[in-house]
Amino acid sequence: MPKYLLSLKIEKLEEGVYLATSDILKGLVAQGRTIAETIEIAQDVAKKLIESYIEHEDPLLAKMVPAAKVVKNVKIPCSRDGMTKLPVLNPRDTKEIVRTMLEVKPSLKQDTAVELYKSEKVSLSRAAEISGTSLEGFKDLLELKGMKRVVAAPTEDKMRLGVDLILGSENECFKPSLGR
Repeated sequence: MPKYLLSLKIEKLEEGVYLATSDILKGLVAQGRTIAETIEIAQDVAKKLIESYIEHEDPLLAKMVPAAKVVKNVKIPCSRDGMTKLPVLNPRDTKEIVRTMLEVKPSLKQDTAVELYKSEKVSLSRAAEISGTSLEGFKDLLELKGMKRVVAAPTEDKMRLGVDLILGSENECFKPSLGR
């Protein structure tokens, strides 16, 4: 089945749930507890509707743009005088938008985690947590992405201090040997 690019209108209802509709695909109505859940349900409903339209040779599909032909679908707000005015989002909306993007496209979680780790903003274990993988799985992901991990060894002084703390200062392990 061909893939189509579909614009959704998502609104928050008074009951606290989200409702998605489409001007292009008539009959598409989806409701969910979160934006991500609503989008997921809308995708399932859209798939069923498109299958039905294909089966019944409905001309509505001719108005829809196949996703393969779309290079980039961008919508920008614009005022009458032609000056672009971007809406101001509050931090809660921004968090919800980012959370939705990460839920709808899981590979973004991994890409984000890799970038945060690469820029040394998070530790290896935190990056694994962000990506939704195990520590070993994240190490494998880094390897697949061609990243080499550099693990710094402690200096001799730090190792000596650690050994002294564990075994006591009488430990012979790191004392310089005479005549060797």
